[in-house]
Amino acid sequence: MSSEIGIDDQERERLRTQYAEIATLAGGLAHEIKNPLSTTGMNLELISEDLPPDESVHRKSRRLNSSHVVISYAVCCLNKYSQL
Repeated sequence: MSSEIGIDDQERERLRTQYAEIATLAGGLAHEIKNPLSTTGMNLELISEDLPPDESVHRKSRRLNSSHVVISYAVCCLNKYSQL
């Protein structure tokens, strides 16, 4: 029994197994999101190159790009979590 944190070896192993399962799920989720996200990002870049000089259209494009960056960061975090 581990006196530092008050859990026994069996509980520690159960937690390790549970963590490994969650990490595997996080990695799978990140993988499933990453491919379509990459395609979306490339298409956003291509579309933004062909936009008319209308400021409201460019503002919407920047908003989409910002959302893409946030989702990309979330996927990156899932990947890091799955590799711990």
